Amino acid sequence: MDKKNLFLFFGEDNFSLTEKVNHWRNEFEKKYGGDINISILEESYDANDIIQATEASPFLAEKRLVIVKNFIEKGKKEEQEIIAKKLEELPDYCVLVFIEQKAPDRRLAFYKKINKVGNLTEFKHQTDLQLAKHVQDEMKKLGGIIKFDEAKYLVFKSSADLYKVKNELKKLRSYCGEKEVTKTDIDKLVTPSLNTSIFQFTDLLSQKKHKDSIKTLHEVLESGEEVSRVFFMIVRQFRLIIQTRDMLDQGLRKPQIQSTLKEHPFVVMNTIKQSQNFNLEILKDIYRELLEIDNKVKSGQIRMLVDDNKEFLLELEQFIGKLCR
Repeated sequence: MDKKNLFLFFGEDNFSLTEKVNHWRNEFEKKYGGDINISILEESYDANDIIQATEASPFLAEKRLVIVKNFIEKGKKEEQEIIAKKLEELPDYCVLVFIEQKAPDRRLAFYKKINKVGNLTEFKHQTDLQLAKHVQDEMKKLGGIIKFDEAKYLVFKSSADLYKVKNELKKLRSYCGEKEVTKTDIDKLVTPSLNTSIFQFTDLLSQKKHKDSIKTLHEVLESGEEVSRVFFMIVRQFRLIIQTRDMLDQGLRKPQIQSTLKEHPFVVMNTIKQSQNFNLEILKDIYRELLEIDNKVKSGQIRMLVDDNKEFLLELEQFIGKLCR
């Protein structure tokens, strides 16, 4: 028997999942008199806690809402078995929502049970086109205007982080009013995410733009990022580029590359574009240079002090100079 009051929300798009749950909570509070009939179980994976929450009668209302987070990921098998047996007995007055921030193993008996008797909604990563359309829709709700190309640019500057995008849209709406948002406005108001800055940095390196590469590196550090974290992100990006370049040389396509890298489609798309600026041998040389710098830091050949990273920065500048020659 299908239970219309049993739900499982899961997927990689945590922003959209969270927005959906928050919307449900808000609407539930409006309809059923506040949060007194809402139970949220975040750290409790005991079957008895869930049963008590679902069987408790609503207080002066027709319904109660129970939200259980990451029970499939963190709950013990025996606890899941107890709850699975109870799902078909779920009282009609209780709306039970399981939330999983990671995609659950579809072979698990608990997942199969909910799939059989409940309702599943998967929140997949959005493509760059979907993200840009989302930005346009959100700006429209705020009463502003942003064209598709500018929306894509904002997504890029924010590294497809929809939490960041949401905050940036409010700033842009406040600044631009009802005037159409331009790329100049975005550059003026939106601080690029570290991922975006590193992507721009590696892109400049691929074009052997020495001065611009140095400038971008310093801008990232002046924004407050630690040089060690910036270095880690540079190594990570080149590792992604090497993997992508190798897969492209083998004839693999974007879906296969994304499945291997396990990165957001937006990141994969940009990494594919960037990897086409290098050949595999050059990338291997670059990676060896980065590993050598890493070894120097770990062995103490490059001094790393809390308030003095000049030696590390000098080493990175020399790396840039060598690569751009």
